[in-house]
Amino acid sequence: MSEQQPNIAIIAAMTADRVIGQDGQLPWSLPEDVRLFRELTLGGILIMGRRTFESLRGPLDRRHNLVISRTLPELPGITICRSWEEALQVARQLAKKTWVIGGSNIYHKALKGAQQLIVSWVEGDYPGDVLFPALWRVDWGLLSQTTHQGFIQCRYRRLTHNLSPDEVQAAGPLSAPFVN
Repeated sequence: MSEQQPNIAIIAAMTADRVIGQDGQLPWSLPEDVRLFRELTLGGILIMGRRTFESLRGPLDRRHNLVISRTLPELPGITICRSWEEALQVARQLAKKTWVIGGSNIYHKALKGAQQLIVSWVEGDYPGDVLFPALWRVDWGLLSQTTHQGFIQCRYRRLTHNLSPDEVQAAGPLSAPFVN
């Protein structure tokens, strides 16, 4: 088995305030974003936490669903991984594009190794009890941006730099394209 990092991309919808969830659900309804998510992730591997899986109507079809959980039993259509490291090992073995789809703790772990980030920046203010981890402007370069009804989808790539943590924070957070 190769120890090479799988091709990891993070995909998320969030507000300018980094809200990604409220009471176990998305606090908005954006059918176009759901369609784009499906189009991008079909045929790939999805890594998610237990609460993200429980927010779905079941395993997402035509994708390999890896669910990180220490408590969830084996269920049809999903592979249970007991840790982030185990999920990466399974993704390496499957050797397909790997999409990290949440929640907050899983995103936090994925940010260290992901090379691509796709964010649907949701317009408007929504209440939320789950936030996406902070993103730093110097870590991500904008590749493309498309405007849709209710959101702007931005694709970023990982940038490399030799800045200290203080310099990274001084550069400021990555922000939604509609925030000045």
